[in-house]
Amino acid sequence: MVAAFGKDKIKAIDPSHFVESHEEMEGWMVACRLKIANRPSKVVTKGKKVIYAASFLDGPSCSWMQLWITAYFLDLENLST
Repeated sequence: MVAAFGKDKIKAIDPSHFVESHEEMEGWMVACRLKIANRPSKVVTKGKKVIYAASFLDGPSCSWMQLWITAYFLDLENLST
C-alpha cells in the first residue's frame, strides 16, 4: 500500500528499503516520488530528494550512492565555511 487516508488528506507512507532487485525498482521509485510530492515544503531541492531516497537504500545499492552522498555533504560543508 502506498497511501493511507487521513481526515482530510492522503498521507503517503515511506517507501520500503531497496536492496537491488530490478523488478522492484520502478515501484520503489514511484513510492519515493509519492512521498516527496506529499512533502513539498520539506524536500525542496534535487539534492534533498536524492538524500531522502538514498536513506531507503540497503546493500549494494547503498554502496553505489556512498561517493555521491559524501561529495554532497562535503560541498555543503564548504559552502558554510
